[in-house]
Amino acid sequence: MKKYKLIINDSKEIYFEASDKYYQEDINKFEDRIIDSCHEVSLYMIKKYKEYTAVTSICTKELNKKFYHSFILNNNTIIDLTANLIMDKDTYYELNKVQELNKLNYQEYLNEKDKSIEFDKNNELFELLRMALFKQNKK
Repeated sequence: MKKYKLIINDSKEIYFEASDKYYQEDINKFEDRIIDSCHEVSLYMIKKYKEYTAVTSICTKELNKKFYHSFILNNNTIIDLTANLIMDKDTYYELNKVQELNKLNYQEYLNEKDKSIEFDKNNELFELLRMALFKQNKK
């Protein structure tokens, strides 16, 4: 498996793998929408790969731009098909300044999904995002 190197500065290098080689069949299901479909892709992945966990979070990029983002956690490895990478959790969390809102596997998703429906009566939010916002709103 080929690793790519990203040099952050003179003392920091980050290694990652491109995910398209390993998940091409999954990526093809979303065609050209994959980059904008992180919540849908993550839900699809936990349905297909029951050992995976979907994480919905607030991430920070560029000049402190915050955005909602979902990705997959498998043991200590992040699989982010929308960013086309596989990376260790600590590095990914550091790079994206991840603030976890919700984390669940497929069985937990099935157990909890109906609880958040009242939070989004118009059904405007993606399920994983709705569940994360519902959980945050309860606190």
